[in-house]
Amino acid sequence: KQSVTLAMYLSAQTVTVPVSGFWGFFGGTTTISLFTAQPWLVPALVGGGVIYVGLPVMMLSKAKGRWADTEKKLNDAFWS
Repeated sequence: KQSVTLAMYLSAQTVTVPVSGFWGFFGGTTTISLFTAQPWLVPALVGGGVIYVGLPVMMLSKAKGRWADTEKKLNDAFWS
């Protein structure tokens, strides 16, 4: 949810840059997407998405192992 919200926010951002050519020489500007002006943001956004998804999955796998041990102890205590 957070990574999608961040991606939508960043994709909607625009920046004003000088126009190339004749009109740029005289101070003309145009508006382009932030991702076009700063392409290094795309890998940073992907890296954030990996953390947003990977961290909970890692925590879930750790908890699953701990729960299996606890479940075994509880079952052994109940049936003995």
